[in-house]
Amino acid sequence: MGTQLEKVSNNIFNAEKQLREKIIPRAERFLEGNDLKYLKEYSSKLEELVVQSKKPPTFSILFLGDSQNGKSTLINVLIGKKVLPEGTVGHCSTTIVRCRYKDQDNISVTLKYVSEDQFLKDLKVKSDEARMALEEENDPAKQRDIVTKELRRFISLFNIDKSGLNTAKIIEHCVDSGSDFPEKNLLGTTKPLDSKRANEKEIAENLSAQGRKSFIVDECLIEGRFPNWHPSMELVDMPGTNADSWDDQVTSRMQTEVDGLALVTAGTQLTGSVMDWFKETSILSEIVGSSERNQTRVFVIKTKVDKLELQDDSDSSKWEATQSYCSNIREHLITQINDLIENRFSKANELEILNRFVKQLPIHFVSSKIFRNLANPALKNRVLNNPMDNMDLCAAFKRFDIEEKNTGIPRLQQVFFEKTEDFVHSHYLKKLELDFQKEVDRVVQFFRDKRVGIEQGMVQKGKAIHEAEQFINQKLPQEVTETWELLKDKIADLKDNFEQETETLLDEIVNNYGQKARGKLRDWALIRWNSMGAIGRNNGCHTIRGNQIKHIDINGTLADFCLIALNSAWIDYRDAIKKLSFDDLSRDFLFKLENILAQAKGIDDRRRISLIEDSYGKAVSEARNELEIQIQKYQMKTEKFDAIRPALIKSIRKFLIPSYGKIAAEKGRGCGTRMYGHLEDGILDSIQKIRSIVRNQVRHNWQGLTNSVEERLEEFFNLIEDNFSEQSERLLEAAQTPPDKQVELLQHFKEMEKLAEKLLPQKGE
Repeated sequence: MGTQLEKVSNNIFNAEKQLREKIIPRAERFLEGNDLKYLKEYSSKLEELVVQSKKPPTFSILFLGDSQNGKSTLINVLIGKKVLPEGTVGHCSTTIVRCRYKDQDNISVTLKYVSEDQFLKDLKVKSDEARMALEEENDPAKQRDIVTKELRRFISLFNIDKSGLNTAKIIEHCVDSGSDFPEKNLLGTTKPLDSKRANEKEIAENLSAQGRKSFIVDECLIEGRFPNWHPSMELVDMPGTNADSWDDQVTSRMQTEVDGLALVTAGTQLTGSVMDWFKETSILSEIVGSSERNQTRVFVIKTKVDKLELQDDSDSSKWEATQSYCSNIREHLITQINDLIENRFSKANELEILNRFVKQLPIHFVSSKIFRNLANPALKNRVLNNPMDNMDLCAAFKRFDIEEKNTGIPRLQQVFFEKTEDFVHSHYLKKLELDFQKEVDRVVQFFRDKRVGIEQGMVQKGKAIHEAEQFINQKLPQEVTETWELLKDKIADLKDNFEQETETLLDEIVNNYGQKARGKLRDWALIRWNSMGAIGRNNGCHTIRGNQIKHIDINGTLADFCLIALNSAWIDYRDAIKKLSFDDLSRDFLFKLENILAQAKGIDDRRRISLIEDSYGKAVSEARNELEIQIQKYQMKTEKFDAIRPALIKSIRKFLIPSYGKIAAEKGRGCGTRMYGHLEDGILDSIQKIRSIVRNQVRHNWQGLTNSVEERLEEFFNLIEDNFSEQSERLLEAAQTPPDKQVELLQHFKEMEKLAEKLLPQKGE
């Protein structure tokens, strides 16, 4: 049985086929000129929808967590087979692995190797960083440690024996080996493999940190008929957030592609690196800024529940003790995420939305390995029948009352399926169905207009019809003009209010910015000079590694000082302009159009009532559908304007680039004082310029939103006017049809109208 999405796609395909093969050929017998051209254009629109409907959306859930936290093992369990390397020392996965459903008997593994250009570029960047360490670090031991870390990927790939080489020679060997090594012929290629025992070693060689080829794999795609898997869902296994700089480079590009995020931990808390990565995504800001988008996009997963050290030793309460322990962990995780939110957001309305989000946040406690063992009937029976020979596994079974569902995996599968289904219906299916309805309605209306035109041509000599037409042609344009002018005035007032309020907020930013910036400068003054040099070279960003990984993002920090004051006002005004423009139209304007038609019908002439319903009633219904389409267009076009932070970071970085250039120019001199001086001068100078930078960015984003609203409204009102104008012209044209052809044409159009109505499936089909 196909999914709802497949049904809609098939319905569109069948409708387009019926229109092209049956309706248009019949219509060609009595249509010509523009009429036939219009009808074929409608067919082209449906054909475009067919192509679109065959490309279903993908709800991509990224698995984020430290190495050895069980991400790969969990994904193996979810796809129903051990494909990814698991249980090895170090990092199990060293590349991005995408798992997608595909209706095929086997599970396929497709390896995509990095291009030669990108590989050589990466080698140059890392070798330059290594040479810099030789210049800037005086301690030979530290030199060797830094160089080894920077070039770790290439040392392993080129199989370089470091024991007999000094530090400079290690760099030289890496650079020389880049032009000729055994795996070079794989660069830029794609390799398909079957997931079977004979290929396990090669798959591990390409995906595990223990394999040489893994360091040139860009991405891996795993496809198959996975159990309990939504066809539109994609699970993405990523290298551990605590991995080396190469893995950071691989995963950083994923932060802008987050549909869903599974935060995975084997402990009782999410690690700092996971929380930092989560904080840098756009998810929290999007949740604050939109009540319409599917908010269940974040999942917290505590793995290795079977490894919990329970306090109660009694056999009868193992499951209860496990549940109790997990409840305590749940509270810790909720508190940790709440702390992150309270540190990032400060406005009451933002915190209210995010607090609701956290309360609904799915937290799953799973044991992948115990589920795998319990799901194997033969193994399960062998353990239970021989408990003394399998004491550890038997004890683990009892922790979950020997129930597969208690391992958390079935519930996780169900939630992933449900949330993917929600995503598809919320963001794709609804709009696809609306577009389909609209295009079919146009075809139906085309033949209805022809039929009604002929009927009207036969009877519209009567006074009642002329009065009705006169009334509608007078009232409808008047209502459209008045409503449009009133809306433009309200939008102009909203723009003025926004300008005044943001000016006040910008004054507050300037007043407080200096104090906050000086506070951060004191923190940044503690950064080692070689890291400060790296910050200069990377335009304000750097990752410091030591006992604790620390990400420095000067531009992001400076931008956040501004956003704290702006964010709530921005959300309020953005929502206000949408409500003013679209919600009020839907509630008031369309009702007024319907009221005009009701008045035009009158109560004294049945033919008059029928003609008005057929000729104009459907037009008002189409206007309602068109308003929904315009709302969808607005939301899609303005998504990039909703988030101010990324653009503001870019503007601040551009302003500070001269300062970063001065810092980077200190390379090799080892003078931290001058570096800090350049940074301090650049930031303190920006205090006076920040108002202009923020104002320009806010105005740009606000202009994007308001322009889109006005564009959508203008298109909406133009379509309404064109629709009624075109309808009047067609009715007049139909009225002029020679009398001897009217009866024959009327019968044709009645039949074609009925055929067109059948293009849309009836409810329940």
